[in-house]
Amino acid sequence: TRGLDTPLTTNLIAHNAGAPATSAERNSLFIRQQGRIITVQGDAVTALSLLTLTGTTAASINAASLDASALPAGVYLLRIATADGAESVRRLLLR
Repeated sequence: TRGLDTPLTTNLIAHNAGAPATSAERNSLFIRQQGRIITVQGDAVTALSLLTLTGTTAASINAASLDASALPAGVYLLRIATADGAESVRRLLLR
């Protein structure tokens, strides 16, 4: 299993440009999962959403921490939004 702190270097995609971010726009995000609490640390994280693999929103919050304790175990997509309008999506396993 992975440790509690999982560093991710992401290539964020700006909503308005539709193209991969330049190296100056890359953001380092750290996803921490303690039980069913998911916290993302990084520059200006504004919202988190957990999506099912079919694209349905299972949980969403306008903050950098999300409580997923009400959700069943499984694989989800974690959508991370930042203040500059960029977005990153990562797979997440809830046990």
